[in-house]
Amino acid sequence: MPTFIFQLVDGSLGDVTEIQHEIDTLDEARSEGRTLLRELVAKGSPDEFADMMSVEIFDAERRPFVELRLTFDQIEKRS
Repeated sequence: MPTFIFQLVDGSLGDVTEIQHEIDTLDEARSEGRTLLRELVAKGSPDEFADMMSVEIFDAERRPFVELRLTFDQIEKRS
């Protein structure tokens, strides 16, 4: 079973968290990456959010496959 490395960036300019999982396919790794990204958002508070959170997926040799990124924009509606 292939090993995938997930690098989690919470946008706080802190350390990058790495998680390794053995997963059958790249599609399943993408699904896991989306789950990890949702968990990053769920555990943070709105006051702690930076402009971006992401999960980057690598193979066991650290070759990148895909980055899943969530950006936060504040759009003022009053003038």
